[in-house]
Amino acid sequence: MHDERTHHYHYDSQHRLVFHTRIQHGEPQVESRYLYDPLGRRTGKRVWRRERDLTGWMSLSRKPEETWYGWDGDRLTTVQTQQTRIQTVYQPGSFTPLLRIETENGEQAKARHRSLAEVLQEDTGVTLPAELAVMLG
Repeated sequence: MHDERTHHYHYDSQHRLVFHTRIQHGEPQVESRYLYDPLGRRTGKRVWRRERDLTGWMSLSRKPEETWYGWDGDRLTTVQTQQTRIQTVYQPGSFTPLLRIETENGEQAKARHRSLAEVLQEDTGVTLPAELAVMLG
C-alpha cells in the first residue's frame, strides 16, 4: 500500500531547518516554519495543519500551532505551546536535569506567581541551599 507521502525540507546557509512541508496525494497536509536566534538556537516553530474550513473545503489552517523555546546558554529551559509550558532546571554548570515542571496555561493564569524556590520551600517544607534558591529564584 503506497500513500504517496512526500516531505520537503529547506535549510538556510547555516544548515538549520527553516521550512518543512508534508504532501500527500498532491495536497499539502502539514507546513512548518522554524525560527532561530543569532546563536543558532531554535526559538520557535509554527505548524499549519490541513483542516476543513467553514465552507467544507480542506486547506491549511489559518492560525498555526506555535511552540516557543527558551534557553540558558546551550540548555533548553522552556518549551511553551498554547496549552502547556514545560520548564527544566539543571544542576549548576551541567546539562543534568534536576527538575521538570509542566504547567497547563489555564493554571498559569490562575496561579499566584511565586518563584520555584518559594513553591518548594512553602509547599513542601524543603530547605534549599542558598545557591540553589537563588538559581530557582
